[in-house]
Amino acid sequence: MSYPLCQPSGMVPPTRTALEAADPPELAAAISRLQAGDYQRAYAEALPFVSANNNRLYCDANRLCAIACSESRQWTKAAAYWQALFAGEATAHNALQVATSTVMADMVEQGLAWAERARALTALSHEMPEAAILTKVLSALTTAGHLEAAFPLLEVLGKHAGREWYTSMLPHLDERGRTELMAWLDGECAPA
Repeated sequence: MSYPLCQPSGMVPPTRTALEAADPPELAAAISRLQAGDYQRAYAEALPFVSANNNRLYCDANRLCAIACSESRQWTKAAAYWQALFAGEATAHNALQVATSTVMADMVEQGLAWAERARALTALSHEMPEAAILTKVLSALTTAGHLEAAFPLLEVLGKHAGREWYTSMLPHLDERGRTELMAWLDGECAPA
């Protein structure tokens, strides 16, 4: 992998030699499969270690399963593995992964609660910008077709960031939708 699976947030990635020693050897095959895009086999290789007593192995195995399930669009399973990872590594990033996977699994209220947890954690740790959390959750809500749930988050972003997010949606609309959205943006979210 390009970085150790359980590397603490904000840590400078170690050299390649140290990296090779950093990944648990029990997960070497799963990591290789994941890097090759063979998500089903990566999942199968990591699965025996998701209940490991060693926290490092537990975290890495759950992360691999979460990534493999996410890449396979198995959102409910992905959310469960991200949540298990959060139990071992309570970071804003992991809470955000639970949030977006849960939203993609059509469990919107649960996903929004996890997004709030990610925001609270990052307020304490400064792990990531709050806007990054909001925009990733907004993208998940939009992709999963839960547009109404996105509006309160857009208000939190404010006019400028909200305008940027709405503008990013323009390529996904038909001509009429683009025209209507641009007219609305010009009236409601005009740049200051």
